[in-house]
Amino acid sequence: LAGAIAGAAGQGYIDETMQVARTASPGIGHAIVTGSGALASRGNIKAVAHVLVPQFNGEKKLVKMLEAVHMALDLADERGCRSIGFALMGCGSLEWPAYDAAKAIFGAVKTWLNRSKNSRKTISRVTLFDADAAKGQAYLSVISDLSASEFVSIRATGAESTDRAIDEPRVKGGQPAGARFEHSMSKVEVRVEVCGALDLDVECLAYGTDIKFSMDGGLAGAIAGAAGQGYIDETMQVARTASPGIGHAIVTGSGALASRGNIKAVAHVAIPMFGHHNKNLLMVSAIQSALDSADKRGCRSVGIALMGAGLFEWPAQDAANAVVGALSAWLRRGTKRTITRVTLFDMDVGKVQAFVKAVTDTHRCDFAAIEGSGLGGGC
Repeated sequence: LAGAIAGAAGQGYIDETMQVARTASPGIGHAIVTGSGALASRGNIKAVAHVLVPQFNGEKKLVKMLEAVHMALDLADERGCRSIGFALMGCGSLEWPAYDAAKAIFGAVKTWLNRSKNSRKTISRVTLFDADAAKGQAYLSVISDLSASEFVSIRATGAESTDRAIDEPRVKGGQPAGARFEHSMSKVEVRVEVCGALDLDVECLAYGTDIKFSMDGGLAGAIAGAAGQGYIDETMQVARTASPGIGHAIVTGSGALASRGNIKAVAHVAIPMFGHHNKNLLMVSAIQSALDSADKRGCRSVGIALMGAGLFEWPAQDAANAVVGALSAWLRRGTKRTITRVTLFDMDVGKVQAFVKAVTDTHRCDFAAIEGSGLGGGC
């Protein structure tokens, strides 16, 4: 693709690209944007983003892919571009499987759109494309599989396409997905929402991780990519100092996220595999450790992801029951605290429904419904 663009754009474009590259000296996980040479006189393409993506077997590949896509978007937006097209990058010599590449690129685009909602200058349209039909289908599959609640179809050709982002997550039938409850003893508000982590209106974001505090994929990678290198360095330093084991949590600052919204801290919660013989005890201990640490830090609101339902092999309902049970037991302590609101969330509607069931069924005596769509509560 680079050769095809260069051939159409001409020598002036090639010379400019080499000059900008020598000046900027970008590394993997970065991008530069140049003019489009002769392409500018042939259509709408006024700029080209040169995105340095990692090898699929490279270290921190997902973080670097996210950073590279974010940088391309930032630079194009600053240049005044109103639309941008992303090829399915990485599937050739960089050895990314098509679905993995599509998932990484789409996830990066989506987090950028969410975090830049109020600061975005000019970009109003993003096109994900490839000349190979199978690779284009990988993009469609990722959007359908991972974000059906956040996108609605405007126009499609033989596919369940989802082109337009909407602000409010929805489930089938168009009704908002989520509910609000009040803990009967502590009077702390508990919300259940379908949303992405970086969209949360909370001061502390809690997610599940292993004792190595890996950040090369999943929610951990998305947070790291948005929060930046300073956040990664702080997390590794705190982890080395505290050396927490499974069933414990550490809380750090939120890096670049602090300047983009309300998230001022991140709770890294070391949770057990579902097969661990003390899984429930360790999950409760980990969640309560995160809540204690966030509360001591002065956080007034905490967002807790549905931890464990991915790589840790917890069935969604078991994970939801454990998280809600830990939260309820922590709230029943009755001690003075700064936390006044807790949001239980996930991007997957089915997983959020597991949270709702845990609150309204397994722990129904501890919560009273404030607001929801046909959701019971109380005892």
